[in-house]
Amino acid sequence: MEWEFIVALAVAIPIVLLPVAFVWYLNLGGIYAAFREARRKRSAKEHRTGAVTDEPKA
Repeated sequence: MEWEFIVALAVAIPIVLLPVAFVWYLNLGGIYAAFREARRKRSAKEHRTGAVTDEPKA
């Protein structure tokens, strides 16, 4: 391979991958926020009703 081609790849690959990594970051952040919100709502509901869902039923 010629050195010009290697330099072009070294410059082009980060330019192409940066938007992809940014979109993944946004998706994972949204999933985490939805999970955290659902956990917060479940905790508030259990606190209001006094329900404990982790105990096994006899």
